[in-house]
Amino acid sequence: MERPYEQIRRMVKLFEYNRLKLRFRNEDERARFIDGWAERFCETDDAEWNIAVTIMTARRREPNFYNMEKALREAQGIRRERVFDKERKEMQNGEVSSWEEKGHDKKTIRWKTKITLSIQRTVHKKSLAYARLI
Repeated sequence: MERPYEQIRRMVKLFEYNRLKLRFRNEDERARFIDGWAERFCETDDAEWNIAVTIMTARRREPNFYNMEKALREAQGIRRERVFDKERKEMQNGEVSSWEEKGHDKKTIRWKTKITLSIQRTVHKKSLAYARLI
């Protein structure tokens, strides 16, 4: 994550604005909270982090490590779904996909498409529920 302290500070402000449970007795406790989260999630991808913060805010979850890690796993699933959609559209349009560029044959691509479509059906139901929350 680029500039993790700045991103965590923005997240704290967003949570406070939305009245999520953040109780700091003083500024030192607030700084410790930001340090802990920055150390724990500094390796997280920016896009996944933003999606996870949106999920946490939309669902009004208590800001703790467990809920954030759960939201990050869900954000990774959403990102994967977008990649699968892009790959599927490329294959339908007859364009050269990144699979073919990597040297995979068409049988592998067909197999991947079948798996992708079955996963998309499962993930699509979850993403519809997520979209209603946002």
